[in-house]
Amino acid sequence: MRIKRIEINGIRGFLYRNGNPHIINLDSKHFFLYGENGTGKSSFFDALEWALTGSIEESKSRKVKDSELLKNKFCRNGDIPWVRVVYYKDGEKKFTRKFNSKNAFELEDVVTDNFIDTKRIETFVIDTKKSLWNRFSDLLGFEDLISFEKRLKKLRNEADRKYKEFRKIVVNREEELQSLEKEAEKLVELFKQELGENWENILNSEQEKDIPRRFSKLKKLGNVIDKFFQLIDEKQSLEIELQKLQREQEYLRKLLSEVEIARIIDEAYNFFKSKEKVETCPLCGQSIVYEKVLKRLEKLHQSFQESLRLSKNIQNIINK
Repeated sequence: MRIKRIEINGIRGFLYRNGNPHIINLDSKHFFLYGENGTGKSSFFDALEWALTGSIEESKSRKVKDSELLKNKFCRNGDIPWVRVVYYKDGEKKFTRKFNSKNAFELEDVVTDNFIDTKRIETFVIDTKKSLWNRFSDLLGFEDLISFEKRLKKLRNEADRKYKEFRKIVVNREEELQSLEKEAEKLVELFKQELGENWENILNSEQEKDIPRRFSKLKKLGNVIDKFFQLIDEKQSLEIELQKLQREQEYLRKLLSEVEIARIIDEAYNFFKSKEKVETCPLCGQSIVYEKVLKRLEKLHQSFQESLRLSKNIQNIINK
């Protein structure tokens, strides 16, 4: 589509004139519009935008009706402002948009994106807070695209986070799987020991009738193995205790060279203990200190009793 001319009547800075609208010819290779402030540049573009799209962005930003912004203030009550666009598209055509009319331009949806409102241009020129790309995208009306890109980036970050979480779960499951595979290998070894190298064929054979019995046997075998290791632990504990007692017994045997001597000492201890005061040895007749001899005999007596107790414990452990 190529616009040939615009006819404007009663729109903003263009007065309403019956049968004599303001005509701006655009049928040339280039078109430049220039002038001082208030000479009608914005009025021309607002009229063109309203004619082709049915609305103008500036009225939306100001939150006013199109009619309040567009209607020339010198229009009388009966005047109906309008804009006519003469254009080429498969030949010359005309389209007129009037106030309070609901007719639509044939390319209305297409031309909407070809207008940039002054507010966007002003923001592009004076805004220094945003990057050049963001200001330019706002100027061209790419806000939705930028917003979509931000949401997409947010979703991508969220997806990356979820991926890492699931990857961690997968790694944990792989470790669990490896642990289960090791347990399965142990079971396979048990199957081989119990059923032989062809254990899979035996388990899959329909003719094998005693599989339940074999599994029951494997279960009992597991219980026996557990009991076996328990007894080994108990045996090792007993061996350690036995070695300790034997060392103590050996130490006491050094103190008491012969069991018979220990028994004689025991009898001597009982003899001295039964007497209140003994000043001479009953065997050799030499003078003795009663308390000193009694204390020594008491210590030897205790060692002898301990030796007997250890001997009994050692025998019990050996029996176990």
